[in-house]
Amino acid sequence: MPPILALPSADGLKASIETRATEMDKYRALLESDNQALRLAALDALRAVDDLALRQFAYRTAFASDDQTLCAVALKRRIGDMMTLNSTVELLPLILSGHSPPTPWSREPLLAPEGRSAGPG
Repeated sequence: MPPILALPSADGLKASIETRATEMDKYRALLESDNQALRLAALDALRAVDDLALRQFAYRTAFASDDQTLCAVALKRRIGDMMTLNSTVELLPLILSGHSPPTPWSREPLLAPEGRSAGPG
């Protein structure tokens, strides 16, 4: 019979969690620094680690920042990390405004410049 893995004690687990929370508070301080270069360097360093929770924490903190550059870099990096990106286009306002949506096989643009038709010609 294989050995049963010992679970950590509640006290040991709590100490480990508290240590991790303290580390994450330090990372947050770096991401919220007054120095923009430090914020950007912290984001790059944290997103490069193998720890999924820490990467998500870095992105979430960056997206909540008032620093538009940090938010933009975080968004570009986050999209680059994605395996897939899904988006939704709302066509109802186009239809109601008199434009017909393109068919899946059409290569016509959704909207043409003023005074020009959207189709070939």
